[in-house]
Amino acid sequence: MKKLILLLFSIVFSVSAIAQDRSVSGVVTDAQSGDPIPGVAVVVVGTNIGVATDNEGEYSLSVPEGRTTLQFSFVGYRTLTEQIGGRSEINVEMRLDLALLDEIVVSGYSAIPQRELTGSMSTVRGRDVQALDIVSPDQALQGRVSGSRVANLSGQPGGSTYIRVRGIGSINAGNAPLYIVDGVPISSVDRSGTLGSGSASNALNAINPRDIQSIEVLKDAAASAIYGAQAANGVILITTRRGTAGDTQFNLSANFGIAEEMNRLDIIEGPEWVELQYEAWETWGEFNNNPNWEATAPGFIGGWTLQDVADGNVPHYDWQDAMMRTGTTQRYDLSASGGDERTRFFISGGYNDTQGVAIATDMQRMNLRANIDHRANDRISFDLNVSASMTEQNGALQEGFFLGSPFFMAQFIRPTNPIFNEDGSYATEQLFNYNPLAANELDDRNSTQKQLIGSLGAIYNITSNLNFRTNWGLDYRTTEDVDYRAPESPAGASLGGYRFDANRNVTNFTTNQVFNYYNTFAEVHGVRALGGFEYRQETRETFSASGQGFPSGLFRTLQNAAEPLSVTGFGSEYRQASFFSRVQYDYDDTYLTNVSLRYDGNSRFGEDKRWGLFYAGSLAWRASNMSFMDFSNDWLEDLKLRVSYGVTGNSAIDNFASRQLFVSGGAYNNNPALTAGGLGNNLLTWEESATINLGLDWAILESRIYGSVDVYSRENSKLLLNRALPTDSGFGSLTENVGRVQNQGLEIELGAILVDRGGIVWTSEVNMTWQRNELLELTDGEDRQGNLFVGRPLTEYYMYRYAGVNPADGRGMFYDRNGNITYTPSTASDVADDDRQFVGDTQPNSFGGWFNRFNYRGFQLDFLFQGNFGQSSYNSFTGSFTDGAFFRRGGLIGNSRNRWTEPGQITSVERPYVNSSYPGRTGTFIESTKFLENAGYIRLKNVQIAYNLPVSLTEQIGIRSARVFAQATNLYTWTAYNGIDPEIVGTNNAIYPQSRTLTTGIEIGF
Repeated sequence: MKKLILLLFSIVFSVSAIAQDRSVSGVVTDAQSGDPIPGVAVVVVGTNIGVATDNEGEYSLSVPEGRTTLQFSFVGYRTLTEQIGGRSEINVEMRLDLALLDEIVVSGYSAIPQRELTGSMSTVRGRDVQALDIVSPDQALQGRVSGSRVANLSGQPGGSTYIRVRGIGSINAGNAPLYIVDGVPISSVDRSGTLGSGSASNALNAINPRDIQSIEVLKDAAASAIYGAQAANGVILITTRRGTAGDTQFNLSANFGIAEEMNRLDIIEGPEWVELQYEAWETWGEFNNNPNWEATAPGFIGGWTLQDVADGNVPHYDWQDAMMRTGTTQRYDLSASGGDERTRFFISGGYNDTQGVAIATDMQRMNLRANIDHRANDRISFDLNVSASMTEQNGALQEGFFLGSPFFMAQFIRPTNPIFNEDGSYATEQLFNYNPLAANELDDRNSTQKQLIGSLGAIYNITSNLNFRTNWGLDYRTTEDVDYRAPESPAGASLGGYRFDANRNVTNFTTNQVFNYYNTFAEVHGVRALGGFEYRQETRETFSASGQGFPSGLFRTLQNAAEPLSVTGFGSEYRQASFFSRVQYDYDDTYLTNVSLRYDGNSRFGEDKRWGLFYAGSLAWRASNMSFMDFSNDWLEDLKLRVSYGVTGNSAIDNFASRQLFVSGGAYNNNPALTAGGLGNNLLTWEESATINLGLDWAILESRIYGSVDVYSRENSKLLLNRALPTDSGFGSLTENVGRVQNQGLEIELGAILVDRGGIVWTSEVNMTWQRNELLELTDGEDRQGNLFVGRPLTEYYMYRYAGVNPADGRGMFYDRNGNITYTPSTASDVADDDRQFVGDTQPNSFGGWFNRFNYRGFQLDFLFQGNFGQSSYNSFTGSFTDGAFFRRGGLIGNSRNRWTEPGQITSVERPYVNSSYPGRTGTFIESTKFLENAGYIRLKNVQIAYNLPVSLTEQIGIRSARVFAQATNLYTWTAYNGIDPEIVGTNNAIYPQSRTLTTGIEIGF
């Protein structure tokens, strides 16, 4: 009887248990590709019961009685809820949440949901960065972020990127944004100086783009004021990938590619060049009444005659072909991630080998990363981020009219000049006794950069709503530069060989201690607050030495120099201490506020003005939550209005700008002496940037259409400008805080899922920015300083207006200030007497990008258009080979065929002439609108096609996933610009050109 009772109790409790708990399982897949999604959080709504999907996207959990709903969530995807009903198997398809309303974003010492943002911020997702064929992560911002103008400064492998967030606000201080990688600010000082210019190297080359989780661009003061004195030019936050709990996953990728020149100047060939030279000499004879010009000419053009041209004896040598080549690239990356509930890790390594399109230029990079998170107990957790890299670049001289620059000399050398002698040795260039091919193949311009970026942090949970975080970060970089000119090369021959070595070390240390608080009261009052302290110290040390006299090019180390020339070195340091706080409040996810304060002290500024207060306040109203908007519940997901105002600072000046300086020099009473080198200013302080921003965010039709609009006005004041001093003071100027600059703009970002039918998904995103810049004030009410004018943009061209060629005699003409024709325009300090005029701007008045992605089953097609508009460029590089009275003895480009040849002819290209100036013409190479070109362009920046192999196939071969792809970069450009690349900023003086690349690769997960 007792056994029967026990049996009955067992049956009852078993039935009861079955009634109370039941098992539910299933698979979570991507709606676009059909691939399983690992790491999806599956939670029983109303409980703390939840699991994460495994590598196959599978899950299984027990659901208590009375619980009827499951929630599926994953970063970057729309959160789903499913009613369980009577089902025990629930399979779901998740779609990308392109509006990212629920995604967690990094925003100043903490992470918050994007829907709570009250400032202006743009985000580039990690998957979009990882897929690109780029060297540094900042290049991924081009064409994808409104308000941020991004351009590649050099085609040198590993070259730097130009980024300006909401315009140019400073004249003498820096205009680059603040870069922060995993909480560590990155220093950009003391990059390589031996590659021709600072633009040939990039401080972010240490960061592998495949390690990126996200990039956030903080644009207005509400978003960036928490960084205070460093945030006047915007902040770019780079977050790297972290591990997720689950089985260890490995990912291997291999890329291979080729590169070629995007564009090349049309150079006049040898025979036609000789004819043009004789035509120039004939003009000279006519203007100077010299009938013997024909006998004089051959001695200046290599002895060639017109009869040689007629007989077909004049050769043609293509120096552009000799100096350029087909580049190659190969890249390998391997990563591993995984862990358990207590410890998670992400470890990666990569190797990149890129051979540039210019001879003797390349880059090799090796990088390692380890990101580790460990939860010791319920109160304490740790995180460690370490990135180590070594980048070696071999470069060519660029930027400027240099004999050693392959980008200048390949166009400038006479096409009749042989490249090699008959015995195979390097031929000597006839005009300057130089051979740039020899210079680039025999000489070395090498830079090796070793960089360590790391941080160690810990979080202590004081209560469930309050925690304390400590973080210690280091950015350490050493740069070793070598400039070697062999005794056999043109540059080293006169010195018997020459070598210059420089070691530059930058130690950038930072630490911050932060309290974070979060709580919700009465289910509608949300409060977030933080407060903390930060300390930053940056130390620079440089040592250099040089020597000359080497036995041969086989001896290349400095110890082999017969004659030491110089040994120099210096050290410099600055420190900054900061106190900061931020409070956020939202009522019922409808009314949101944000107030931030930061108090900074910096050693760079005067003793009486080292501390400054920076602040911002913002409000947001989510109108879509209001009851009067109930009519839109079926289609309106989000509608948020934002307004903000704040003041940030600019501390990007020299460490000693405020100090009284002394320099060594001369002697007094036969002893070494010091002399005053500059006046100090104890009142010198930060430039300030005040920004007001109005914004609107929206998402409709379940986030199928989403976007934002921002209108802003940014005024920079207390500019660091020089006040002229009386000459009898012994000093030329004194640096003071005077002047104001204003930037205003309109930014639009718009995205949509245009098609989602039959397995085809078409996603499109477009952004556009319109901006204007104006100098509002200078020192002491001045209207002008040099080429800076109050009421005009900072970067506006001020030059003579070209009037074309006189049809009667072929000479170039100009307009004076009254619009009359002249051959000799005047230059004057008084604008009223100056014939120069405002004629264009180096900065575009608008720019943007258009990104598209097509998915069909396992296939994916991406393409990105990017463009600048309203931008001008003074193309002095091209102009050097077309001006009728300049460099006529060197190479010539095809535009010379449009020259004036007979009376009555209408053209803009002058009659050829051999001297530096026509009779009756002022100057040698008049800077005018003749060479000022519209540099606006639209570029098909990137195209990629990829295929993800079906899971059924990858399982058979024992791997988790496989993806093959091909992509092209800089595929095609639409522009009226006649130079090599309209994207390059400035005058285009012999910049290393960008290249067109084609890359194929494979990615394997296992």
